[in-house]
Amino acid sequence: MNGEIDSTDEISALEQDQTFLALIVLRDPIRDSIIKMVQEAEETGIKLHLISGDNLATACKAAHDVGIIDSEDYECTKNVDSDRKVAMEASEFRELVGEV
Repeated sequence: MNGEIDSTDEISALEQDQTFLALIVLRDPIRDSIIKMVQEAEETGIKLHLISGDNLATACKAAHDVGIIDSEDYECTKNVDSDRKVAMEASEFRELVGEV
């Protein structure tokens, strides 16, 4: 097995005698002041969008956790013209508004 893995036998050999060591997840706590600010903004009619340099699934989870997306059954969408709340990646935002 040098270089490329090009057979199912090589893959099977690699899958033998493996030990999963750890899974580590790091997460910054959400400040109560952020949740309150999101609530106040929405009460005044401000339409909120979350823009993240992270991937879209992470952005949607963060948007849910702070109250930008309402339910656990949120759907991430790229349609910024919809009435739905939106989470998007920063690269998509730059495409929409142009590089600054």
